[in-house]
Amino acid sequence: MGDVILTMQLSLDGVVSDENQWMTLSEEIFEDYLDYYNTVDTIIVGRNSYASLAQHWQQAEHSSNALERAIAMRLNGPSPCA
Repeated sequence: MGDVILTMQLSLDGVVSDENQWMTLSEEIFEDYLDYYNTVDTIIVGRNSYASLAQHWQQAEHSSNALERAIAMRLNGPSPCA
């Protein structure tokens, strides 16, 4: 059996619930996410998070930004170990 790892976005001041106070995403952050996502077998997202993010990441598979496209393909695709 594999390990279960919880990953959560949290700012240094503890803001997780106010979307107007979230961090600004950058290429560096996207690169870190892609590197991390490529180290895990399965990504599980909660129902509420999925509902708010699914449409964006499905459309992002056609993004002009190669990095965003790669993240979208990883999030939307099958497990690389499947």
